[in-house]
Amino acid sequence: DHGALSGLLDDDHTQYRLESADHSHQTTGAQAGTLDHGAALTGLSDDDHTQYLLLLGRASGQTAIGGTASLETLALQGSSHADGGKITLNSDTITGLVEDAAAVMVNPTISTTSVNVAAFAVKPTFTGAATSPQGFLALPTFQPSASIATTLGFIGIAKAETPAGVTITSHIGYYGRSDYAGTTGAVTSGYTMYIATPDAPSTLKPGTQYGINIENQGLSGMTTAYGLRIAPQSGATTNIGALIEANVKHASGVTFAMLSQNRFRHLNSMASVYQAADQNTITVNVWTALTFGAELFDTDGLHDNVTNPTRLTLPLVGKWLVFGALYNDYTNITLPAQQGIRIHLNGGAGANQLFGYNLASAAGATTGGIATSAIIVTTAVTDYVELAAIITGTGGTWDADNIATGITNFGAAYIGE
Repeated sequence: DHGALSGLLDDDHTQYRLESADHSHQTTGAQAGTLDHGAALTGLSDDDHTQYLLLLGRASGQTAIGGTASLETLALQGSSHADGGKITLNSDTITGLVEDAAAVMVNPTISTTSVNVAAFAVKPTFTGAATSPQGFLALPTFQPSASIATTLGFIGIAKAETPAGVTITSHIGYYGRSDYAGTTGAVTSGYTMYIATPDAPSTLKPGTQYGINIENQGLSGMTTAYGLRIAPQSGATTNIGALIEANVKHASGVTFAMLSQNRFRHLNSMASVYQAADQNTITVNVWTALTFGAELFDTDGLHDNVTNPTRLTLPLVGKWLVFGALYNDYTNITLPAQQGIRIHLNGGAGANQLFGYNLASAAGATTGGIATSAIIVTTAVTDYVELAAIITGTGGTWDADNIATGITNFGAAYIGE
């Protein structure tokens, strides 16, 4: 073996040229011994070794493969320092991304029968005492150059594509769970999902903000669709399906809870209105809807003092208690005979739209009287009711008087389906 011989540095072979005197391939040490890569070779910046990753990038793109055996790993580490280091994936300014493309893409095809496999997993272990450590953080900033319809901070779409004869028992688009694995220490409060208050330090704010918005979940062919389902709660000392610490408002405008109450309760939709002034010179012998220009209360906009002031529009489908009272003056009627009131549904012109008749004799009366009515009616969407009155006689006019606040009044209260 040539390397095992002694005297290899002697100049015993004079038929060869001794390079030590006039040629160097290294920067230090004995000349003509070993080649220095940087000093002896040219073309070092050429991409001659395509089996290696080219850090400046390769025109055809590159693939890094960690191993050759089954389930081997490619590991990236930010630093060899004891404090560790960070890894940044793609800090470029990217333009021209096409639809369904991404700056960083994870798109393997996984075929396995194992349990709880994942295409992308983040499994950090936090030690020390950092404030609010975060297992996964997404902080996109949207600065569009032109108006756009929607921005999405985080999106998850789970597609189910089952072949014939295959069933997925539960298809879940988003799954979250809080685990408590320790045996010591304490956790004060646990939240599997927490929707924090928006941060808007400047003037940019939306007109309407929704903490959670659940769109329609029903599709043709489904048997049942739930926008929100809360399973029975058990195991704790106190088990509550939903804790609501604010008023709850239906799309119709009806409020179903009151923050000031010590219990969750249905807040009935109701209104009570009265005449702001006398309604004079009403024609005799004609059913006339009374006008109400003032309100004792109106929880959900049932009444308007200016637009259609005779009406109470009922926003909920179901049963309503409708009531009214009239104080009248018929001193200007010739030979008054009867006084009466009734409740009209949607104008009272159609079948089954007249309720709560109360007719009384007015024969021989010289001043006036009082009539009342109350009835439970069943309504559909946007139905309205009116309080109508009549005085019969041989001629003249009569007045609906407001001699005391609320004496001629009209009201309705929702009592259920």
